[in-house]
Amino acid sequence: MSKPLPQPELQTIGGYLRLGQFRIPAYQRSYAWTKEDCETLWDDILEFQEQINIDTDIQDEYFFGNVLVNCTVEKGENGTHEYNDLIDGQQRTTTFLLLMKALHVKLCKELNNETQWCSSGSKSIRRALDQYMNDISKILYGVNPEKVDDVLALAMEGRDLHGISNGTILFNESCKEAQRNKDDLNRILYATNFDDEQKRGKQTKGLSNAVVNFGYFLSRVNCLNLNELSNITKTILERCKLIVIKTLGIEQAISIFNSLNSKGQPLTDSDIIMSKLFAVNKQWNPELQDELEQSWKDFVERIVSLKSIKGKKICTIEDVLLQYLYVCLTKMGKLELRVPGVRKFFDRYYL
Repeated sequence: MSKPLPQPELQTIGGYLRLGQFRIPAYQRSYAWTKEDCETLWDDILEFQEQINIDTDIQDEYFFGNVLVNCTVEKGENGTHEYNDLIDGQQRTTTFLLLMKALHVKLCKELNNETQWCSSGSKSIRRALDQYMNDISKILYGVNPEKVDDVLALAMEGRDLHGISNGTILFNESCKEAQRNKDDLNRILYATNFDDEQKRGKQTKGLSNAVVNFGYFLSRVNCLNLNELSNITKTILERCKLIVIKTLGIEQAISIFNSLNSKGQPLTDSDIIMSKLFAVNKQWNPELQDELEQSWKDFVERIVSLKSIKGKKICTIEDVLLQYLYVCLTKMGKLELRVPGVRKFFDRYYL
């Protein structure tokens, strides 16, 4: 019996990021957004904000496209865990979290500056910023409003927020992302002292995209006055929206992804085979998952390192899988038959 088709849902950025814990599957590509991409995003948001400032009655929303998540439930030693696996939307979700963190840093700085809140005229802005601080703290750290004062205290002291967090917002299991880049993102999300980040955001050489992009967002957010900070944060959380599609199976998710992404870069056969292989292994041999992921990573790195004298790639992962298909069919005595596609072969005999 086929699974029912998921119903797309229009959600605000704030609502989407509150779905729970996100996970980047092992087969996903590395984080590729550049500073230029973030500049375009920020300029688009500012332009939209200017339209709202001119006409406060405007009901328009800023649309960021579709995201596709596969909802998974996995059993562990401490019970079951629910994840939103990012099938399509990994790049934007990571970027939104970096932007949320930049806003969070700015809010901490302003809310800890008590001298500017003495006048009665600033009370309404203070209430608004308090609410946005609550919202973003909930998104990034799962912190309830009564714990936000603890977040502000840690920020004042320049201490990281691991101790107060109720769970990691984003797990990056991509085999194609360098561990250093994963560590950079994790450090950014939990740190509170960013004295050097604005300088780093003006550089690119030797720095991960996460560090550069966060530094850019922080530099732009730090230029906002209190009114601008309140307005832009409200717009991002409440007026910027996505169409969220949630699936309950990797096959359905990949099928929908390739349909939605017909004009973009589709998942390759190796991406799909790896996603299924990891899913099957997690179900039947979870204790071997780390070993499997490391083996696949070594396999990919070995192929990527193969280059001709002129520096061009000798082969792709798809080439290797196809050759393996021929070897297997020869051993089975079936090579004279019509050769199936790589995905069909692996589905039939291995998955």
